[in-house]
Parts: sequence; C-alpha cells; structure tokens
Amino acid sequence: NRGWIADIHGTLHPRAVIEYVELWRLLQTIQLSNEPDKLSWKWTADGSYSARSAYHALFIGDTTAPFWRPIWKTWAPSNAKIFLWL
Repeated sequence: NRGWIADIHGTLHPRAVIEYVELWRLLQTIQLSNEPDKLSWKWTADGSYSARSAYHALFIGDTTAPFWRPIWKTWAPSNAKIFLWL
C-alpha cells in the first residue's frame, strides 16, 4: 500500500527526487505474493552455494593464468590474502 513513501522526511535534493520517482516507477511493476523467498546461487548449475564456486566467481573474466595469482598482488593484508587463497 505504498507505505514506504511515508518514511521519507525532510527536503530532498533534486537528484534524490529524480531517483525517488524512478524507484517509484520501477516498483509499480512488482507484484508481491505469499510464497516464501528462496535463495539461489547463480554460479552453480543447481543454485547451491559452495566455497569453491565463490572462489572461482572471484576470477570470472580473468584472462591471466594461473587464476589465483591476482590474490598475491592485491593491497590487502597478508592474512586476508591467505584466507582468499585457502
């Protein structure tokens, strides 16, 4: 019932008004149902998450080989690099 509109308070910047109207326009097409939500992981065929698929998703579009090499060249601290590598 458009209850989210009542949560907007104060004066909006012109850009915020444009984004607000665009959001409102997009929300007009959404129909809610009583069906429970379900999560689906797009990086596996069956839609279930795995650490392996998440690791491989990090390198989608990477043209370098081996695919793990960019981990060691990042600015991240060593413990974060090791965590990603493992």
